[in-house]
Amino acid sequence: MYGRVVCETKHMAGRTWKTEELNSIVDELQAGCWFRGRTADLYLELRREIEALVKCVYNHVDARERMKFYAAIRCWKVRDERTPSDKETWAEWFERVHGEALEAYAVRAAKEGVRQRVTEYELATYGWSPLEKDKAA
Repeated sequence: MYGRVVCETKHMAGRTWKTEELNSIVDELQAGCWFRGRTADLYLELRREIEALVKCVYNHVDARERMKFYAAIRCWKVRDERTPSDKETWAEWFERVHGEALEAYAVRAAKEGVRQRVTEYELATYGWSPLEKDKAA
């Protein structure tokens, strides 16, 4: 199912699409209209559906989960050090910003394979992943 999704959405039901095909369709809609009335609503609705489908394909990884993963990597090494404002440690900052303790997130991410899912999401979305360099080393 990697890179393909069967649509169960209102506008694209029953068809198998590659995610890049979906994005190109929405981009064509965007280029061909002036965003008035129903056309703008349809564009926004299709964009939301595509984002939901992509999230489903990549096991619930989206830009927010990716940001949380990278924040955890950065914070882990300095978790007991104070932030520049000197009000909290990096572990406390992570918990305040992401709503989950850094240690608990590390255990959950390892258990759920978040690193692999983030890597797959990045490869499919951007064509490369900074996490791939670790494999080459």
